[in-house]
Amino acid sequence: MNLGEPARFSIRQTQQLITGQAGLVLAGQALSRFAQLPQQLDPVFPVRGTALPTSDVVKGYLGLLCQGKSDFEAIEAYRGDTFFTQALGLRGVPSAARLRQRLDELAATEGALEAVDALSERLLARAKAPITATAEGYVPLDIDVFVMDNSETAKEGVSRTYAGVDG
Repeated sequence: MNLGEPARFSIRQTQQLITGQAGLVLAGQALSRFAQLPQQLDPVFPVRGTALPTSDVVKGYLGLLCQGKSDFEAIEAYRGDTFFTQALGLRGVPSAARLRQRLDELAATEGALEAVDALSERLLARAKAPITATAEGYVPLDIDVFVMDNSETAKEGVSRTYAGVDG
């Protein structure tokens, strides 16, 4: 390729699965190898009958978060998506209503917050993620603080934000 010339691309038809969410495979591997959600969550937060295990519900939501989607309704687009299911090692993908219900139940369960903290620590420790403080002793944390104006919606959990809107 010469400088100043556009790159040449070859376009071909294929029978292979091509997806824009290939990074989910890495997320699924990290959750499986380092966090071990089924081993850590399912015995502590068991379900009855044929319900999806707690670990699958959590992994499904984490799959959404990995793609920058935090609303429960976004899970509906992945209910029939074989790649999403396989990449995260799910037995099934919950409906939006079930996802909301199960996560609400989990959040209200005693010990759930501690379990999530322990899982985060386990993942970071087992992955040997380097966490180093600045010279001042602070640990940098990347947080998205974008405020979305939800003033005229019927969404749950909407409250006043620092920007002066309901978000």
